[in-house]
Amino acid sequence: MLESGDRTAALSASPSSALPIPATLHASLIARLDRLGPIAKEIGQVGAVLGREFGYDLIEQVAQRSTMELQDGLNRLAEAGLLFCRGAPPHASYQFKHALVQDAAYGTMLRGKRQEVHARVAAILEELFGELLERQPELLAQHLTAAGATERAVGQ
Repeated sequence: MLESGDRTAALSASPSSALPIPATLHASLIARLDRLGPIAKEIGQVGAVLGREFGYDLIEQVAQRSTMELQDGLNRLAEAGLLFCRGAPPHASYQFKHALVQDAAYGTMLRGKRQEVHARVAAILEELFGELLERQPELLAQHLTAAGATERAVGQ
């Protein structure tokens, strides 16, 4: 209720049992993601696949959304307090407020979709981020493993 902007109703609501309160913190985080809308939620999920911290340059390639949709989704996540932003696109970097937020976003993805996004990340890393992979080869191995390409991951 506080996030909806109706603070008066939230503060004056009679018994607290009348308020829809998620049973767990995890459910609460998922509900917050859901309230942001499908595009912002999807961008949060893609960000969760990338890791606790990620750059605009990488999510721009992986998200497969227009610049306007991507920036709007990232802004909504930041305004909701789920994501911190440093800098301005295209040089911005993002960090989930807490690992639990990342875990909640990651956990809402179906396994097949999650594997698909990990495979897309691996392909983009190989194609466009070779310098990063020279410093962190385990990053590619991690995404290949999560994509189900364990044989390729072992070679990394």
